[in-house]
Amino acid sequence: MIRIVLMLLMILVSTGCESGAPPAQAPHTADAGASTPPQAAAPASAEGRAQSDPSASAKGDAPAADKAPPGPKTLSEGPLWTPESFAVQWSRIYVLPDELPQKEQMAEQLQKHWLGRKVRWTGAALAGLCLFEKRRCSVNPFERTRTTQLEPLGGFHPLVDMTEAGWEAMRLGCAGQPQCVITFTGELAEVIAEPGRPLGMTFSGVEIEQARQPLPEERWFGRDRPKPATGKGGGKLRTGDPVPPKVALKPRVF
Repeated sequence: MIRIVLMLLMILVSTGCESGAPPAQAPHTADAGASTPPQAAAPASAEGRAQSDPSASAKGDAPAADKAPPGPKTLSEGPLWTPESFAVQWSRIYVLPDELPQKEQMAEQLQKHWLGRKVRWTGAALAGLCLFEKRRCSVNPFERTRTTQLEPLGGFHPLVDMTEAGWEAMRLGCAGQPQCVITFTGELAEVIAEPGRPLGMTFSGVEIEQARQPLPEERWFGRDRPKPATGKGGGKLRTGDPVPPKVALKPRVF
């Protein structure tokens, strides 16, 4: 009986060893799976590289905005593009002797420097010096209480060709007034700065940014001082002299 039990135990032990052999290949299967890299180990994207290495973005191309071509001609602003600046530049040429060969060359350079520029100026327009049907005015860019040393520019009144909207803006801001102070932007279509010729400018495509009546302390037109009244023979009026009648002239208004 004991022998039979021992034989059965030996059979069972040998059967268990044969059934446990296949699992021994499991480590080989795990090694095969480890040879394939997981997706997380894939190379980093361009964005990831840029975040991890800031110098990578600096080495790349410049933004598209930096490479864009320059836009249309912009407004020339600042102290170099004011009426006073033009007056100073022209005065330096005006006072030179006519026989100086460089005078004509300097005047030509001045014209080229200003021609085609788009500027913003402030000046006063007189209704009597405007062509209403052509929307054109002769403008005085120098207010007398601020500009006192512009003698070579006496009579210099640039022509301003306004757009329809600019003309309406001026007439609306100065309706019923003989004078109108305007702040305008326009392109210099013509610059006449030549020795022996009257100085002149023509602005085209003018838009009006502001139109107002002159302030009481401003003097855009007229004499700096009132001319004294005179009697017969050109002398000063004496007490009792008849005062000459005034001729009432109705000024043209906007």
